[in-house]
Amino acid sequence: MSENTSGLYNRSPRWLQEAILAGRTCVRNLLRENYQFRAALEEVSRSQWLSAAELREYQTERLASALRHAATKVPYYQKLLGEYGLSDGRISSPDDLSRLPLLTKQDVVKAGLALVARRAGLLRFKGTTSGSTGLSLTGYRDLRSIRYENAFIARQLSWAGMRRGDRRAWIRGDMVVPAGQGCPPFWRLNRADNMLMLSSFHLSEAHSPAYIAALEHFDPVIIQAYPSSIAFLARYLDGSGRRYRGRSLKGIVTSSETLLADQRHVIERAFGCRVFDWYGNYERAAAIGTCEHGSYHILSDYGVVELLALEDGSKEIVGTGFFNSAMPLFRYRTGDAVIPTVDGTTCPCGRALPLVQQIVGRVDDYIRTPDGRYIGMMAIIFDWVNGLWEGQIVQEKINELRIRVVPMGQLTQEMKQDIEAKARSLTGPAMKIIVEAVEEIPRTARGKLRTVVSKL
Repeated sequence: MSENTSGLYNRSPRWLQEAILAGRTCVRNLLRENYQFRAALEEVSRSQWLSAAELREYQTERLASALRHAATKVPYYQKLLGEYGLSDGRISSPDDLSRLPLLTKQDVVKAGLALVARRAGLLRFKGTTSGSTGLSLTGYRDLRSIRYENAFIARQLSWAGMRRGDRRAWIRGDMVVPAGQGCPPFWRLNRADNMLMLSSFHLSEAHSPAYIAALEHFDPVIIQAYPSSIAFLARYLDGSGRRYRGRSLKGIVTSSETLLADQRHVIERAFGCRVFDWYGNYERAAAIGTCEHGSYHILSDYGVVELLALEDGSKEIVGTGFFNSAMPLFRYRTGDAVIPTVDGTTCPCGRALPLVQQIVGRVDDYIRTPDGRYIGMMAIIFDWVNGLWEGQIVQEKINELRIRVVPMGQLTQEMKQDIEAKARSLTGPAMKIIVEAVEEIPRTARGKLRTVVSKL
């Protein structure tokens, strides 16, 4: 929602900004949360209680349908599925997927529009994301995919204790106030969603009391946040020797970043509730959610997840989603990993959805600004920038960012200006931004690309 900070929204008084937020939500809900959404929600509410055998049958049916669709509508798969004997969707189990080769992010970038379904009248939504590897990837989703995604997230929120219509707080990547704003309020009330939207770009030690006061006054039932953002506020509470005083809070749902053990501990101690962690990806290939007992469940009613063994003992998530007809991906290597559970482990919740111990994903640093703010998820500046293989943000000085990018061809002046503008919109005018093209970006010892590195 960063586009809200330009034009009419940015010039508007607070009451009009909140009206714009509510209006956008109403339009979105008309498209996404109609009777088809309710049907999807009913389906995923039932499928969570399927037995292991029933889940495999459900997966087989969904996978067969996805294969038949891809074989007839998606150019990339029309020939490929025929070569591997899967074009007719006649499979006996999800294990038949193993006939297909693995699909990497690089494969998706190279394939381009060949991976997009050709279907008259299909309403598609285009997006670009850097993902956990820093690779800039353009993807397409359809309304069906969005409705099912919302249904699964609604189910996750219900696991955390939320009922539809309950008050929510939101501390994620929405630029609800301009980056250069120097004093509270750094939040806006979205009445259509009964949600207090707080900026994750204005967090600082000086502003933390105002954030906590706003949360306590609104008194949400659920807080949805980046782990780094809610952990920042938790550490403020912990360091101040006090605890969160809201009376209604039942759970905090984190996503988009890897939730670290120390973050979980300080959040649960400071806010007095359980943290529910959610894993998903823009490509809609796989999802993992946390149940009422704190267990991580692979959502096998969302898609087929294979776990590819890695040298360090973890396992990479390879996903095949069921619901994105606009751009279906089979055996997609996400680049994220999990620590598996011991075979035979079950959860007291009674769901047959498989378990993992821990999600091992991207761990990025904060960016610090000259005015005292701490900004997480800075890698979003690479979203919507076409022509990049990957990028990395490095901070060595409080007033300077060095942004390294690996372009697919030449780093044009237009691309450079676009990246600079996106970075400055988050950091403010006092930050010096240097964008440079490099041939490669060094990896960590685990072979991962850290997209944000602070040396302060």
